[in-house]
Amino acid sequence: MNISRLFAGHLLWRGLYLLTSTLVTILMARYLEAAATGWVFYFISWLSFFFLAATFGMDASITYFVSSGKAKTGEILLFSLSWVLLVTLLAAFIIFGCYRNQNEYMKPLSSQWAALFFIAGNLLITFLNSLFYSRRDFVTPNIMFVSVNLFLIGWLLTSKTGTPLQIGSFTFLEVYFVLILVQGVTCLILFLTKQKNELQLTCPSPDLLRQVLAYSGIAYLANLTFFACTRIDYWILEAYGVNEASLGNYIQSSRLVQLFQLLPAMLAASIFPIAAAGHEEKMKEGILKLARLVFLFYSVPVLFLIVFGNWLFPFLFGRSFDEMYPVFLILLPGLFALSALALISAYFAAINRIIHNFKISIAGLLLILIGDLLFIPKWGIYGAAWVSSAGYIFCFAGSLWFFKKETKLSWIDFFKPRISDFSFLRSVISRMFQKSTNHQP
Repeated sequence: MNISRLFAGHLLWRGLYLLTSTLVTILMARYLEAAATGWVFYFISWLSFFFLAATFGMDASITYFVSSGKAKTGEILLFSLSWVLLVTLLAAFIIFGCYRNQNEYMKPLSSQWAALFFIAGNLLITFLNSLFYSRRDFVTPNIMFVSVNLFLIGWLLTSKTGTPLQIGSFTFLEVYFVLILVQGVTCLILFLTKQKNELQLTCPSPDLLRQVLAYSGIAYLANLTFFACTRIDYWILEAYGVNEASLGNYIQSSRLVQLFQLLPAMLAASIFPIAAAGHEEKMKEGILKLARLVFLFYSVPVLFLIVFGNWLFPFLFGRSFDEMYPVFLILLPGLFALSALALISAYFAAINRIIHNFKISIAGLLLILIGDLLFIPKWGIYGAAWVSSAGYIFCFAGSLWFFKKETKLSWIDFFKPRISDFSFLRSVISRMFQKSTNHQP
């Protein structure tokens, strides 16, 4: 197995998704402005919390069991689709029976449908993406995601001041949430088409179901607690009555930090199936190389934002985002900590040590929760930023301790560049431009 080739294919296509997603975020913020942007991202944060609960860590199980050969693709696909159907029906019952969202940006009924589309669409996207990646196909789903982003970019670029974007009677936000479901359904169709000659849908055995649910349960707890680590400050800020514009500035700064995590997440998505397939020994050194390269690569854009961010953020997102720069500076140490944490977490999941991720997330969540309650009342969004940054560093330190325990490698190796790092990088870059990277290995 040529690891540099796999990384190259994933980086090329997921990189295009990263670029287009960043442009969509910027253009959405300019179109909606700070107050509306704050509400939309706050709404999505709540939906994401329930979405994570709905996945129950199944995405990790899909990757682990299919990549390691412990389950057949058809068994996992049938179980996954049954899960999506059950969750969608349950979500529809809760949303239309209990959920009421009064806001000035979407009609109540539109908000209910948006919530359902978000949950059902993202479940399909997450599960099918895991299946694609387990089959070492990093290209097919990302082509579709990039296409949708290009549509949104083109549409947002046509916006004019004072003129709302609409398709027929549907507003921009309504179309935005519909497209999430469309992407999920398209992912399913593409996977069935690609695997039609070798895919046999069969019911998983009770023993396999027990193993999948046991693994998923720990993954679910780890994902849920880590998600809370990166979002709980939003809810506490809102609970303390921070004004909408400041909350919008804070959330946009936090989302910018999270955008920087897309590259490590891309790499982690490659590490997981490769290591789970029996190549964990190769990935020990690979993770160290990737972490050092990520630190080096991020130093350039981060330095640029430190120097020019004070005027660049209002220029890109609009004048209402005048509090972004100081918040972003405070979050910078946490940005680097999260980048390496994503790589180590993927390795733990691949070697069935996902319990380490759960322990780290619980400790980080407690630290951030206590810190937010102490510092937000006095320091507002700046107190929240300091606490979050410290919490992310704490989580990274915990992951380093477990990683050293599992691999016997020194934590210093994460920060000390080597000549071999650049040889590996050259190999990946060269393969990104080879025609062969466009095909599934």
